[in-house]
Amino acid sequence: MKQGRKVTIKDIAREAGASIATVSRVLNGRNYPVSGELRARILDAVRRLDYAPGAASGSSRRSASRDIGVLIPNITNPFYPQAFLGIEAVMREKGYNILLFNTFRSIQRERECLKLLMEKQVRGVIISMVEGEADDLVRYADHGMQFVLLDQTMPGLNCPSINFDSRRGAMMAIEHLLKNGHGRIAFATTPLVRSSRIDTHRGYREALAAADIPYRGDYVLISPSEPEEEHRNYELDAGRAIARQFLSDGCDATAILCVNDMLAIGVMNTLIESGVRIPEDVSIVGFDDIAFAGVYNPQLTTVHSPIYDTGKLAAMLLLENMVNSGRSQIAFNVNLEPTLVERKTVRNLTRNHL
Repeated sequence: MKQGRKVTIKDIAREAGASIATVSRVLNGRNYPVSGELRARILDAVRRLDYAPGAASGSSRRSASRDIGVLIPNITNPFYPQAFLGIEAVMREKGYNILLFNTFRSIQRERECLKLLMEKQVRGVIISMVEGEADDLVRYADHGMQFVLLDQTMPGLNCPSINFDSRRGAMMAIEHLLKNGHGRIAFATTPLVRSSRIDTHRGYREALAAADIPYRGDYVLISPSEPEEEHRNYELDAGRAIARQFLSDGCDATAILCVNDMLAIGVMNTLIESGVRIPEDVSIVGFDDIAFAGVYNPQLTTVHSPIYDTGKLAAMLLLENMVNSGRSQIAFNVNLEPTLVERKTVRNLTRNHL
């Protein structure tokens, strides 16, 4: 087979030793009566030749052209539903349908969702990936699928990414705590595997260095794993675990910067239950400015991310690239600017001595 030539059903039929009609029926109807051995040969040929179904005819093709996919790792974190509202606003206006998938932080589930979208001939996907290699997305992009990354960057993938400047946001948070007299500042996070978390941690370190405050590894509190269960909120549980670690270690930090608001709320919940006063005993700063941040008691000081606008911009860039498919593509990283929202969880140590 010539390099670069698109694999066809005829190629699959030749490779599997079956008729084109049989291959077509197996691929379009899982219950088509063929022997298990023949079905296995056909599916193995599909895998080995990296076959991607071409456009169907009639209503199926018309339907596929109006669908886009959205893959998120965790629908229980309000960040993603808020971003989804921005995506939906743009897509609804343009007459597109959205197929939403929650991957539960599972690489295997993410791959299954992408395969399903390809089989449905969905040409555009907005995705917040489970961290890993870009190989899967590159392979689908080679078959014409357009991607926009949400809240992350991915080296090796030539597509737009929409996020906000997590590094700068962390520096703003630390500068705010320093101005309020805090020199012993902990950093609470889920595992440092996502680019946004890595950038937030980098901003934390750089802000401390700029203030001539040594970086302390024992002040970096990382939840041990990232399990995802349908009936639980991972970030809240991670925050609670980090708070228990903070207490059991006897950490003397007077403030904690949390990698997102749900984690911060989990930390505060357990600290308050344990008799720790916020902000009198420990100050807390979150990240994202989800709706809960302004109504939790005490109201959470946090770094505001323009989440809704992030979703809108992702949708606009995806549509632009779908329209320009095969021509000049937009493939750049967009970092939206953060702002600090001051509420009730930071104590000013320079003027209050309670």
